[in-house]
Amino acid sequence: MQAIATLGSLVQSMAVSPGAKPWVTATLDNTGKIGDIESKCCEATLDGHSDTVWSVAVSPDGKRIISGSSDNTVRVWNIESKYYEATLEGHGESVYSVAASPDGRRVVSGGRDNTVRIWDLTTKRCEATFKDHGNTVYSVAVSPDGKRVVSGSGDETVRVWNIESQCCETTLEGHSGTVNSVAVSPDGKHIISGSSDNTVCVWDIGNKCCVATLKDHCSSVYSVTVSPDGKYVVSGGRDNTIRIWDLTTKSCEATLVSHSGFIQVVAVSLDGKHVISLSSDGTMRTWLIETLCGKGTAVYADLAAPGVLAATADLAAPADLAPSASLAAPAELAEMPWLPADSPVRRDLLHEDLWQHMLDLSPEQWRGNYGIKNCVWIARLREIIFANLTSYRKRRAQTQDGLCAQAQKM
Repeated sequence: MQAIATLGSLVQSMAVSPGAKPWVTATLDNTGKIGDIESKCCEATLDGHSDTVWSVAVSPDGKRIISGSSDNTVRVWNIESKYYEATLEGHGESVYSVAASPDGRRVVSGGRDNTVRIWDLTTKRCEATFKDHGNTVYSVAVSPDGKRVVSGSGDETVRVWNIESQCCETTLEGHSGTVNSVAVSPDGKHIISGSSDNTVCVWDIGNKCCVATLKDHCSSVYSVTVSPDGKYVVSGGRDNTIRIWDLTTKSCEATLVSHSGFIQVVAVSLDGKHVISLSSDGTMRTWLIETLCGKGTAVYADLAAPGVLAATADLAAPADLAPSASLAAPAELAEMPWLPADSPVRRDLLHEDLWQHMLDLSPEQWRGNYGIKNCVWIARLREIIFANLTSYRKRRAQTQDGLCAQAQKM
């Protein structure tokens, strides 16, 4: 294993570029950034979105970058000139996932408006809008023949769409949590899905059924991918581990443990030799597959993976800002070493009755009340507070339900 670079804590998306060295970032500061793996330096900033960039993809010829943002748009960038060629408008809310078709003629996007959209890159217009999902679309993928689109959603389903007929061919049901990531095998026969129910499902497209449920993860699975030769499935998630599965035997070949934060994105290099992982701990790491499989634990490989497009924030935002399940106790919210010891934020974070008030503050009020000027830090703090407030309210409701049940028994 090798840590290619320390990129910051706000990793969002990753794709592999054909024969190229750069990585691309999708960040909370509304930009994308292009950098070089070998030099580990940022070479250019893709500035055009007006809100958080959640997803990036690269065209098969390596000439274009596709990005999806909370400004409800998809942008198409020329990787050589570093300027955007088109802004694709149509989504009613944030765009969380983008993908390019194998022939490079189309872009597919999915988002918070529960839709999947297909865009023609020649006309820069939306060809089709699929509306069958009942919740946010978190992930989209295109089949190797370019005829079908696969999507995963908060409605706990995976759907297969026919591009030509513009209809839903199949709805795959089996997950009991949000489907965070989908991928299609190179032969087009299997769909892989990762879910917040802690499982990875392998679906047979022809028979329209689940042929395996992979259960080794002990928390949400955020990202799945398939190796170019179709031999391995790779998954990563909130348990901070990466797992490599044999697609034929459906067995776990390796568990990679090195990151100190949850795994947001996994990919496999185009030569099929390396697994690339991006984590909330702010690092990008590569793993040599041939030294790992069959050994059951991580074996470090001193090799760098070529051609990685990584979406992350290189803004030196503290890793402590990454959302974590360990931040459940109110007192732990104040244990952030990057905050000044006398910061009023530390005081207010200790009191859950102030959390809703803090969520309602504008960026200007954050600066005035707490002296925090970095918009990325403000956004991350609000995410942490929201997550903990939700958890606190849920626990309180459960306690109240328990007391009511006891009272009824008396």
